[in-house]
Formats: sequence, C-alpha cells, structure tokens
Amino acid sequence: MYGPNVPPPPHAPRPYWNNWGVSVALGWTNFAISTGAFTFGWWDNMYYRAPWWNYYYYRSAYPVYYWWGTPTWNSIRGFYPTYNWTSPFYYDYGQNVVIGPDSYVYINNQRVTTQYEYAQSAAELASYGMPSTTANQTNLQWLPLGTFALSTSPTNPQASTKAAIQLAATNDGLISGSFYNRDTNQTFPIQGRVDPQTQRVAFYVIGAENTVFETGMYNLTQSQTPVMIHKNGGRTTQNALLVRLNPPQNASTTTAVPYVQNSTPYIQEDDNVALPIVEETEAESVVHSILD
Repeated sequence: MYGPNVPPPPHAPRPYWNNWGVSVALGWTNFAISTGAFTFGWWDNMYYRAPWWNYYYYRSAYPVYYWWGTPTWNSIRGFYPTYNWTSPFYYDYGQNVVIGPDSYVYINNQRVTTQYEYAQSAAELASYGMPSTTANQTNLQWLPLGTFALSTSPTNPQASTKAAIQLAATNDGLISGSFYNRDTNQTFPIQGRVDPQTQRVAFYVIGAENTVFETGMYNLTQSQTPVMIHKNGGRTTQNALLVRLNPPQNASTTTAVPYVQNSTPYIQEDDNVALPIVEETEAESVVHSILD
C-alpha cells in the first residue's frame, strides 16, 4: 500500500467526511435510544440464522454494550501482534484511493489494478475460508469495532440513512457483524476478513455476496469512516459513510476493555424458536433497496 518512496497519507479524516457524518449521528443516536437497538432485549426479537462463529453466539458472554466499543490503534495492534503493523493506513476513497477515468484504481497516485480486479480482490478477502467446525470456538477472542449508521448520500444524509451495521473482529482476522434495515425491521449476519498486509477490511451481508463493502482497519477507530461498495460483482462502485453511534446514554459502557479472552459463547440450542427468522434469500433485495 505504501513504502519508502510512498509515505502514508495524513491520518485525520477530511472535513468532507466529518461534515457528512454530523447530521447522521444525531438522528440515529436518538433512534438507538428510543428503540434499544443492538441491546440484548432487542436481539431477543431479532434472531437470525448465523454461522456458529458469528459474534451473535457470543453476545451473552460479554457485557451488554461491549459490542458498541470503540477500538484504538494501539488496541488493534495489540490484538494482532503477528501482523507487525506500525503506521496505520487511512483509506480515503476519492483522495488516496481513486478510480480513474481509465477504470484503473490508483492508490497514493500509483496505478494498482483495474476496477474489476480490485473489486474481485475485495470479494475474495470477504469470502476467505470461514471456519467449518466448532472445535476451537472457545479460543476465539473478540474485538468490538462498533455500531455505525450507514449513509449513502452526502446531500441528503438523514433520509439516505436507512441501515445500521455492527462489526466485530476475531483474533484470527475474521470480521463478523450485523446489517439492520430500519424500514423493514430485518437483520442479517455479516462476514468478512481483514488483510494482514494492507489493513484492508472487506465484508458482505450473507445472502448478498455480490455487494462487498470495504474500508480500513484504522478507519474503524474513527467517528466516521468512508466505505467503498462494490456492487453487481464489481461492475459498479459506490462510496458511502459509516457514522459511529454511541450506546444509549443511560447504559454503562465497557469501551475501556479492548477484548475478553476465552469467554463462553452463547449457543442457541433450538433453532425453531418462536421469533422472526430472516431467510438469506431476502438479503440481496434488502441490501439493494438501501443502496440503489
């Protein structure tokens, strides 16, 4: 991504993203307070079918607002000691990551690859080898990355903010999370991965694999982060913004705890519970309704 001849860009987000995010945060924070979104009580009515390693099954092993936590760069580096990350890379789409008129992607003004190949690499990262057994599930450690509102338009930010995303990472680089559509009151699981070399994070909603979101791990330490969305298998792209939400003000937070080791996961013993079940086949249409 950068080297001796290509210094990393400034780490602070541009005012463009800050200005976009201010109006989004207020409306969605009030929404979270009034509905209790992403609390344990809310989860009881938002059950979905998730892979065993998804953070949903670990939610009861942590304090209520653990998953709302904000990581720091130091806590991320400590969480991934073998990655040997030193300087963080801030993915500033439209600034240091640009799709040129020739349909090539430029990073720090250097031509890297075609737009399609760049999108395909994000898709491959997001779908990279999910665990297939529960043998080592109690060895998973979890770093909360936060809860974000997803805004798709800077000109009408509140009206374009119809979804929220909660993200968490495991100590072996998996990304887990939830995609919540406020209009339809549906929640879908997220899967993805972080690249140890580039700090790039890519994920998709399970059931909507043709739409891949990407950002950077350092980006997820900020109050808001731009994301690039690869749609239709990489044929088109869209920029959007994730705006960090604070937990309801009457709740005690646990953001000072970077992660918890060897917690006992919550396992749903009976999948036939009397709660709304969201089928994966609905995910693609729901995600497209948010972005299109």
